[in-house]
Amino acid sequence: MTFNARCWRLLQVALLIAMLWLSACATAGSDVHAPCPPAVEYSHAEQVKAADEIMALPADSVMVGWLSEYAVMRDQSRRGAGRIH
Repeated sequence: MTFNARCWRLLQVALLIAMLWLSACATAGSDVHAPCPPAVEYSHAEQVKAADEIMALPADSVMVGWLSEYAVMRDQSRRGAGRIH
């Protein structure tokens, strides 16, 4: 074995030890989900104003689709936080 090959073997062993040492510090598995962020609550007046502004958009507006997706994400967030069953 040449001197160069021995150095690489030592580096590989050192990296393996470092990886094992760092993974031992993990406090939870990778399948644990983070808590859902809170959904912002809007007043009735804000909801009415937003609905009026949305109704003023053209039917083929991209924003209408985006807002629909946003509504789905808000529902999912509330379910994740345990506020909707």
